[in-house]
Amino acid sequence: MYRISAIAIILLVVCAGFIQVGAFDYIEIAGIKPDLLLVIVIYISLACQGPETIKAAITAGIIKDVTSSAVFGSYVLSFLALGLLLNYHQRRFYKERIPAQMMFGLCSYIFVAIFVFGINSIAQRGIGPFYPFFDVAVKGALYTGFISPLVFFTASRVLRIRLAHVI
Repeated sequence: MYRISAIAIILLVVCAGFIQVGAFDYIEIAGIKPDLLLVIVIYISLACQGPETIKAAITAGIIKDVTSSAVFGSYVLSFLALGLLLNYHQRRFYKERIPAQMMFGLCSYIFVAIFVFGINSIAQRGIGPFYPFFDVAVKGALYTGFISPLVFFTASRVLRIRLAHVI
């Protein structure tokens, strides 16, 4: 486990938020964009200690809430729940493998999507159409899972965290 300063975490998450909001319009496929903020939260949850995870999850959740049309606070709660869950079990995961990184991105995207959908359904006192949501969630999860190894590699270089042992 590594310790990273709060300023470094906030700068990384804010930069990722700007990239996601500004530049990801150019790499969308069929109207679907990957979730860079989510992958950053996953990475910090798996590589760092609890306080860093909380800071990253709350900052990323606020940025995601501000830029989305979901109920405010739903992404903060979902990123926080996911980050704490991954951080608690981080020693059980073999996060150095690319397939594992892809599965983290894919499964975490679906977890967050269902969590946010549930909060929005409770807030609106009714369940919206689930099939269109599920279709977008699966495509977004695949795309987010696909970019996860690249984000893990880049974040490990930027934060100077040794992700894998190279032989």
